[in-house]
Amino acid sequence: MAMVARCRVEVSAGTVRVSTGKYRCSMGLAEWRGAVSASMRGPVALPPGRGRGRVALANGLVVRAHGSDGAREVWRASLERARPPLPPPPPRGRDRLGAMAPLLERVAEAVLNEQVAEIRALLPVYELCLPDENPEDTLAAFGGEAWRVAERFVRRNVLGDDISRHIPQDVKVAVAVRDGGRCTATLPDGSRCPARQALHYDHRFVPFRLGGPQSQWNLTLLCATHNWSKGGALMGVRR
Repeated sequence: MAMVARCRVEVSAGTVRVSTGKYRCSMGLAEWRGAVSASMRGPVALPPGRGRGRVALANGLVVRAHGSDGAREVWRASLERARPPLPPPPPRGRDRLGAMAPLLERVAEAVLNEQVAEIRALLPVYELCLPDENPEDTLAAFGGEAWRVAERFVRRNVLGDDISRHIPQDVKVAVAVRDGGRCTATLPDGSRCPARQALHYDHRFVPFRLGGPQSQWNLTLLCATHNWSKGGALMGVRR
């Protein structure tokens, strides 16, 4: 029976290495990102590697197929853990958002469906810099704040409210400690940027303009050069 596999994804010099059980394969970082994105629409077979077994990506997850398992079984296995569930909506009074509950729910669902693929595709880059960061914890934190992201998106882009960019001091400290006081951008040769001065707190997964919160999971350190060159991009992906 097909099942989501325990795997290790490593990035080195622009190459992504995937290992699960005795299976091993390598692919380019751009190819990996493309495969993760495509896997949100249907299973994508990973290249034959060392070791036995058929391995595929489905909903951004590595799935091992067994016996006569086909695409349907691989997809079904991924759906059980495809993305964090949308938590119940928070209680609302009679404010302007209270009258927009259906819109908020659609935005929250869209945020989850749209961003989880990008988060899964980009996490290996962060694992290169931050090996102690757990991807599943990051995704769980993201799912838990889906309603907050939706609220911020609607307030900023529909209602025209001013949204604060203030970052609490404890969040700043936690991000700085996690990132080791160093820019987390990846250089063309696959190494990490060495800059430790003129660092900015940047929204690494969900941009501020799309409702991205100033939470630890969504922030990272970038040097001034990499932050300015990123512009309106999501870790290099133009939106």
